[in-house]
Order: sequence, then structure tokens, then C-alpha cells
Amino acid sequence: MTTLLRVGTRLVILLALIVIPMAALAGPAQAHASLVSSDPVADTLYDVGPEAVTLEFNEPVEVDLGGVRVFGPSGERVDDATERAGDSLVVRAGVDTAATGTYTVAWTVVSADSHVLSGAFVFHVGARSGAVDIDRSDPAALVAARWLARWALLAGTTVLGGLVLFRAAAPWAGLDSARAGRLAQLAAGALLVGAAAKLFVHVTDASARPLLEVAALLGDAVLGTRAGLLDGARVLAGVLAVIAVVRWRSRYAVPLAGAAVLTTIVTLGFSGHAWTSPAPAVSVAADIVHHGAAAVWIGGVAALALVLAPSEGGAQEDVARAVRRFSVLALWSIVVVTVTGIVSALLQSGLAPGTLLSTRYGTTLIVKLVLVAAVVGLGWWQRSRLLETVTRSGRLFRTARGELVVATVILATTALLVDTVPARESLEPQPFQSSATDEGGTVSVLVTPSRSGDNAIHLTFFDRVGSPRGIDAASATVVQGDLPPRSIELEPLAGSHWVAPLVSLPAGGTWTLNVETLGSSEQTSFSVEIDVAERATT
Repeated sequence: MTTLLRVGTRLVILLALIVIPMAALAGPAQAHASLVSSDPVADTLYDVGPEAVTLEFNEPVEVDLGGVRVFGPSGERVDDATERAGDSLVVRAGVDTAATGTYTVAWTVVSADSHVLSGAFVFHVGARSGAVDIDRSDPAALVAARWLARWALLAGTTVLGGLVLFRAAAPWAGLDSARAGRLAQLAAGALLVGAAAKLFVHVTDASARPLLEVAALLGDAVLGTRAGLLDGARVLAGVLAVIAVVRWRSRYAVPLAGAAVLTTIVTLGFSGHAWTSPAPAVSVAADIVHHGAAAVWIGGVAALALVLAPSEGGAQEDVARAVRRFSVLALWSIVVVTVTGIVSALLQSGLAPGTLLSTRYGTTLIVKLVLVAAVVGLGWWQRSRLLETVTRSGRLFRTARGELVVATVILATTALLVDTVPARESLEPQPFQSSATDEGGTVSVLVTPSRSGDNAIHLTFFDRVGSPRGIDAASATVVQGDLPPRSIELEPLAGSHWVAPLVSLPAGGTWTLNVETLGSSEQTSFSVEIDVAERATT
């Protein structure tokens, strides 16, 4: 067995020993977090203000750095500390609503896949007075910083990983040279800068504070949150990588830098979309192996293009020998990248490949696949002619540099993918919203989560000029197909807002809601058809 195969085999075994136990600990399948319901309901007028703001999500969330902020009619904060309940699915903050007017709620949480989610809405007590101006936009500078941090982290990890493996597999190829050391130092620096920038950007997102004001929160983020802990581990890995490559020719450089790369790859697998896929154990393992194989491939191309190619005056027999070995390793790496990429794509599309054609995630993924195909084509063409060229003339084919350029764009595209909602989630059913008319005006209908099973139905009544309309009594039924109508119990939250908090809609499809009301001695009625999706099974 060659040195190359021995190193590759040991790497696979080490990855398996790390990945399999950790992936086995992955919990049940979860989705990218989304808000299911709020109490109070957005843009609702209440006669008596609520004592708390409660938000319910479809998966557990963290609020340590963010939470719920509520601003009263005059703009002052009126909320207490944010707490979690219901297995972290519910977020609650006490609120003082003694003043009459409009209250503005702004919330920020972190989902299980480390993505930050935020939103804002208003409710009114006694009268509508106008919302407080809260900027919830994502500044262009922060968007750019988030993408650049991910790109630097991916690029540094990938190039350094390939250099480390290539040097370990072919110690006689000259990859302990000063030129290789400079490339390793550049890659390690990118890893560290990317990891640190990613931590800063995450804390900025999660705390809803300016980027330059979050330094004091870094300790709490790393020690108190799962996402912060993983970010902190990558920063430490970056420090270790920099220390290792400062003395690149040392015998300790390869194992230390390899440990840093491995730590980064594993923690990335446990902090992204893979962690919340329908099959987390499979998805996390596939993601880690995918990234590891990409490091072998792209990092090896970087070594060829930037280290061995410029060294044409050296020992050409050793260079040719190294190129032959890399050619074999690159071929198997491409196979692994392709297989694991297909597995991840299917899982992120909900095992429905058609979703890739109708979502932003799918479009970005297709762009990445086209770029990967281009690199594979270049590599195959180079493989068919490179070895002959090296043997005959001692010159490395310049297409390696073309491969490296395209590979850089692939990593940039991957950085976009990591921050994009997966196809399986962007097509998930959203709460049903509609409006109906009756003899007294209009009615706003909200059904959450609009999936088979238990749902909450909210009805908000308005008169003909759009003002809240008080209802004294209300009754309703739901029916599907030829089944007999079933009565549901409506409860008043305010004069104009009624809710049926626990309505069983056991099957997906179209349900008809029939409502009769009595208000100001006037009887009214209306019907609305509700679209309900089948609840996904895992």
C-alpha cells in the first residue's frame, strides 16, 4: 500500500471515529425555525392590553443574545427579560401595556442550525397611535461581511487541508518549501480571520446591535450559546493553524494544522443546514466528508498551481511523481464530492429534486454544480495530457491555475448556499391568510400552522370603513368534502378579535369554515375555504 493510500485511509478512519458518534447524537429532524403564532396577534386592537408577549416557533430557539423587545406608544422599552418555555419552542416576555396606543414588538432568535431570525409587528391597546420606527433591515455592509467571513473560512480550511494531506502523502515533492509555507500561512490566516469575523457577525445578528458594539458580548456568546461555542471552537482552530504553519518545515506543522482543519470541518457540519435535515446523522456525516474531499481536491490543485508549477527548475522526477499521485487522489476525491453532494442536495430538497428548480437555494446549487462540472472537465483534460507533458518537457500544465480560479468561485457560491434557506424549507406551507366579507364589513382570517393536525383560527372583524368591529357572539363550523359539519368553539380575545385555539383538521386539502356572528343587534355570516397542507412525516 502506497504512502498516499495509507494517509487517505487513516484520514477516513479518523473522520469516521469523530463523525459517527457525534452524528448519532443528532436529535429528531427539525426545520429552519419560523414563527408559528404570536400572542398578541399582529395589528390587532385590544380593549385591555396583554400582560406578556408570547411567540411560538416550530423548533427550539435560543434567545440569550437577543429575545423580545417591546416599545410603548412613546418609544420607551416596556418589556421584562425574555424567557423560554415549552421545550424552547415558546419565547415569552412580560410587558407593561398600561398606556393607550400602539406597541411595537421586535424579536431576534437563533435557530438550531445557527441561523439568526428576526421580525417585528405591532398591536394596539385602546386606540391606534402609530408604530415606533425600528430599522429591521439587514445592512448591505453586514450582508457582505457575513458572506466574506464564510468565504474566507471555507477557502482557508480547504486550501490548508489539501496542503497538509498532500505534504503528508508526498513528503519528497517539495511541499515543505518556503513557497508552500507562504501559501499555508495565507490559508491559515484566512481560516482564522474568517472564523473570527463569522463570530462577530453572528453576535451582531443575534443581539441586533451594531458590529462595533458587540465585543463585550463575545464571551457570553461563546460560553452560553451552542452557535457561539461552535464559532469559538473554529476561532481556536484558526489560532492553532497559524501557530502550526509559522514553522511550516517543522515536523509538528502537519499534525497541528491537520487537527485545526479537521476541527473546523467537523464544527461546520454541526452548525449548518445538515444539522437540521430530515436525516441529521446521514446529512452531517455527508457534509463533513464532502468538505474533507473538497479540501483534498481543491487544496491539491492549489499546491499544483501555486507551489509545484512555479518550481519547474527543481527535481522534475519528484514533481511528476507527485502529480501522478495527486491525479489518482483527485479522481477519487471528485467521486466522493459528487456522491456526498447528491446526498446533501436530496436531503436539503426534502427528497423532492423538483424543488431545486423553484427556489433560491436550488438556483444557487445549480450554479455551483455547473462550476464543479467545469472544474471536473478542466481536470480531466489536464489529467489526459499533464502526465505526458511533465514527463516529456518537465512543465506543468497551466490549466491547474484555471481550475483554481473556478474553484475559488465555487467556494464563494458555497458561502452563499450556507446562508440560504434550503429548498425543503422555503417550500414548506405557510400560515393560511385570507379575508372574507359579511353584512357588517370584512373579516381577516388567519390559520396557523395550516397543516393537518391541531390549528389555531383567528378572526378579526372590521366595519365597512376599516375600523375594528365589535362582535357580541360568534359560532363556527368546519367541514371537508361529504363529512358532516363539526362545531368549533370561538373565544373572544378582544371585541373585534376571536380565536379558536385548538381546531383539529386531521387531513390535508380544502376545508370550509362557516361563521355566524351577532353584533350591535345585527346577525352576519360568511364562509371561507382554507387550504391545509399534509403534515410532513419523518
